[in-house]
Order: sequence, then structure tokens, then C-alpha cells
Amino acid sequence: MRVATAALIAVNVLAYLAFQGGSPTLPAETGIEFRCNAVEYGLIPYELTHPGVQLSDPYCQATPQEAGGAHHEPRSDPGLVADAPTALTTITSVLMHGSLLHLGLNMLFLWIFGSRLERSVGPWRLIGLYVLGAAATIATLIALAPDLPIATIGSSGAVAAVMGVCLVRFPRENLTFFALPVAVLAGAWVAAQLLIAQLDLAQPVAGGGGDVAYLAQVGGLLAGAAAAWAVAARRPRLARG
Repeated sequence: MRVATAALIAVNVLAYLAFQGGSPTLPAETGIEFRCNAVEYGLIPYELTHPGVQLSDPYCQATPQEAGGAHHEPRSDPGLVADAPTALTTITSVLMHGSLLHLGLNMLFLWIFGSRLERSVGPWRLIGLYVLGAAATIATLIALAPDLPIATIGSSGAVAAVMGVCLVRFPRENLTFFALPVAVLAGAWVAAQLLIAQLDLAQPVAGGGGDVAYLAQVGGLLAGAAAAWAVAARRPRLARG
């Protein structure tokens, strides 16, 4: 594993275990503190398109309203005030995950595609492409659902950009110890994202109505592919110059 790929994975794992207080077990998180952390530091498109507005789950407050379902849990602490700066959530949301399964799937594909790409472009360009994918995914989500009041978390869009570059630059290569073609691995990534969407892991407090967020990862994928095509298109001109 390359240094930048390992560093990105380490940052995501530490964010999940330390910053989120995530459980090192496979079932999806259900603890109210975990969900309220996602509300505070996850990306909420409505907050970005309505400056000055901050949303919160009523169950994250000191005196939650009565309701049924998974949110109906008593609180013994002062509660959470969702006052994290909205701009900060564009960073924190990319480092957060809805469960160990969500984290594990994303980090698995980051290791597969990131290691190969870093060997070709170097550590700093890999990190740049990762950030590009995250930014493109956020922009796509806001364009698709500017008034979405649901917090979204996860690094899927950033990983999608890394995969997009690999699909353009190394479409016929075999990766991993099992020598699997890039196209097959990309198909496995799609299957993993469908599972994540089915379990609503990127939106721990959604309940329903936020499915459009899972389409935003296409923005990251296209951003990575476009970056690879742009570099490939410049090479002949640079050679002639």
C-alpha cells in the first residue's frame, strides 16, 4: 500500500472511531449520540443553499419530542446543539461513515484503486483527485437536491473519482492479489454502493426521502474520469512543444 493511500485510509478510520465514536462492529449504528453527531457534522444541502440556517434533529436536543421509532430514546445529558459551521461540514462529512460496513467498503475500494493510481501519479496528485471527487460529489448533491434537509456523510464520491481515473487510464489492467480486471472491480463498487444505499448508511438519520444523495457519487466518478481525459488530451501537445 502506498503512503498517501494509507494516510487517507488512516484518517477515515480515525475519524470514524475517535471523532464519531463509531462502533467497531458490523451492524449499522443506532446510538443517538452517533446519529446526532452525523446531524451536526454531516452535509445538509439546505444549510448551504440557505446561508445562516442550521437544522437539527429534535431528538438531539435536551428535551426530545415524543415520537415512535428508533429515535425514541431518553437522554441523560444536556443534548447536542447543532452549531458546527456549515462550511466545516463540507470537510467533516467526507471523513464520516454510517457504520463499520460503510467505512470498510469505501476503504477497501480506496485501497484497491488508490494504490494503483498513486503508483502512477504520485501521492500529492492522488490526494488532489480525492479532494476533487469529494468537491464534485458535494456540488452534484446540491445541484440535484438544493433543499434536501437530510445530513449525508461518507467518502464514496471521493473514492469514485479515484476509480474514475483508473477506468480511463488503466481499463485493461488486473488489480488485487486475485488479478481482477478494473471493469469487474468497478462493477463490485457499484454493487457495494447499492448495498450502502439500501441500508441508508450514508444518511444515518434519513429514514426515507434522501435517496437522491446516493446519485451524487456519479459527480465524483465523472470528475475523476474528466481529469484523466484532460491530462491525456494535453500529452500530445506537450510532446510537440
